Amino acid sequence: YLLVSRITKPLQTLALFAKEIGEGNYQTIDEEFVDLELHELKTTMNETTKKLKLYDADQRTFFQNASHELRTPLQIIKTNAEGIEIGIIDDKKGAIAIKNETDKLGTLVEDILYLSRLETRSADRLTATNDIRETLAYTVERYASVSDQKNLQVLFDFQKDPVLFHYDERDFERAFQNLISNALRYAKGIIRLGCKEIDNRIMITIYNDGEPISKTDLPHIFDRFYRTDSSRNSSKGGSGIGLSIVKKIIEDHGGRIWATSKEGIGTEIHFVLRKYVGA
Repeated sequence: YLLVSRITKPLQTLALFAKEIGEGNYQTIDEEFVDLELHELKTTMNETTKKLKLYDADQRTFFQNASHELRTPLQIIKTNAEGIEIGIIDDKKGAIAIKNETDKLGTLVEDILYLSRLETRSADRLTATNDIRETLAYTVERYASVSDQKNLQVLFDFQKDPVLFHYDERDFERAFQNLISNALRYAKGIIRLGCKEIDNRIMITIYNDGEPISKTDLPHIFDRFYRTDSSRNSSKGGSGIGLSIVKKIIEDHGGRIWATSKEGIGTEIHFVLRKYVGA
């Protein structure tokens, strides 16, 4: 009886612990077990609980922020529609406002869905070995009309030889789109793109000569739904999801991304990838 109790009691404790986790109670347990196997199981379950608690908190924050961001354009659309209906808002001005907010809403929903797909690590990711220079150059060409309209000079600092890497081209196109559209939004006259292999690493940079990002905002620009003071108070600002999508894509491919920004110099996004050895 004592032997059976010694075995079953810890198992009952762990079973109850597992039940609590399943019900969303992510509290760890500190009870010590004599058996090494049960102790290792408890340690693993505690680590899993901490990860689930963090994930649950992240998801709650994400949905709260998403709800807030979706509510704002919907309220503007509703206000303008009601104003047109009762005749206190000019039809043309109201229609333009509704169209602009609908475009913002569509972009926001698309970004949220795209980020959700990245988070779930969908099996539809198609990776192949490609030349990153070509993907980056092709993406820039799609924005040629915008850069011409704003009289921006786009400079390329690419190495002569191909920069081969194994990646999902669709994801990288999306990352480059977000980075280039940001550069176009804030640049005053120059955008410079770099793509080189340095010390067995692939270094990619996207620079613009616009106003610098403050020291307070700079560490957070890749956080979800984070918007700088200038973007919150300007029509230039996006939803705050674009750079978090970029970060997720780069990290999923084993890379690291960061930004530098200084007064009188501009802002530069850097990311580093491990060189594709098999190329």
